[in-house]
Amino acid sequence: MDKDKQIQLLQNKIKLLEDLLTEANEENKLLWDYLDEVRENEKALMKEIQIAVDHYIANNIKPVGDA
Repeated sequence: MDKDKQIQLLQNKIKLLEDLLTEANEENKLLWDYLDEVRENEKALMKEIQIAVDHYIANNIKPVGDA
């Protein structure tokens, strides 16, 4: 195989690897965005749970003693 053919083959492989890297970077960004969204939803859910627990405690706790 002559040098020009080898160079062309290597350039083709480099282009393919660059394309794969671009796809992987895009997928990585999408996954991080999704993770951020999941974290936001988790925070909102935990806040709702805390409100419900506080409401339950305020309405259902019976005082002990004559305090």
